[in-house]
Amino acid sequence: MKSSKTVIMIAHRESTVRRADKVFWLRDGNLCGVGTHSKLIVENKDYASFWERDSHQP
Repeated sequence: MKSSKTVIMIAHRESTVRRADKVFWLRDGNLCGVGTHSKLIVENKDYASFWERDSHQP
């Protein structure tokens, strides 16, 4: 029997977000994208820009 569990988490670390099965991208309280991290990087410019900026900060 396969166990399944739903976990809702708020994450700001890319390493955590990469492991999620599904990411809900929120900006200013609005849902702006849903998918895997890889899919959102390719299909959502705002999401990709967020992680690009974050990776260049000390």
